[in-house]
Amino acid sequence: MGEDEIGLRRLEKKQGSREFLAWLAAEADDLAHLFHITPGLADLADPWTVEGLAGIERAAMERMPTPSATATGEEMAYLALCARGIGHTYLRTMGEGRWVWVDLYEGEPPVPALEFPGHTVWTDPGISIRNIVYDRHPGGLAEELQRLADWSRESHKYWEELEQKRLELERERALQRELHPEVKSRAREAPGLSKGIEKGLGRGK
Repeated sequence: MGEDEIGLRRLEKKQGSREFLAWLAAEADDLAHLFHITPGLADLADPWTVEGLAGIERAAMERMPTPSATATGEEMAYLALCARGIGHTYLRTMGEGRWVWVDLYEGEPPVPALEFPGHTVWTDPGISIRNIVYDRHPGGLAEELQRLADWSRESHKYWEELEQKRLELERERALQRELHPEVKSRAREAPGLSKGIEKGLGRGK
């Protein structure tokens, strides 16, 4: 078993932690709370959109006009609530992905983050809202969402191209077997050759 597979198994095991499952179960209540305390969200046909992200940004910057280097417990709870809404909006807009419980920061406990197919890093909405508050950068959430969408589009394109190459390789093999039946017998004698090609395409273990 390779190190990557061991890491994936450890990650999946962490998803079953009681703390994370309790956090997931509180989503509806947290979103309802954020909806009621964020001015303007109730006026939107759908609060979990780019327009809703702008409302969350405005409310957070108004609530923390001059944030200190160390946030209070109340401020941390509020930012965590905003992060929940941001993550929910990102997932809905992207149409894919999931919340995961991961060790993002050395020496710190696990945090909820977003995992999207094809992305090589996790997205922490908690950091996203902190950047808005501390850098005073309205519109930053919409920009991040666009970057995530662009990344997903490029990732899907890459894997589609890789799959196309795999299909072309299989068609070429089939043609070679038809033209040269002896190749098939040699392939049975040396199966490692085929596995080596597949491993080069990322399909082998």
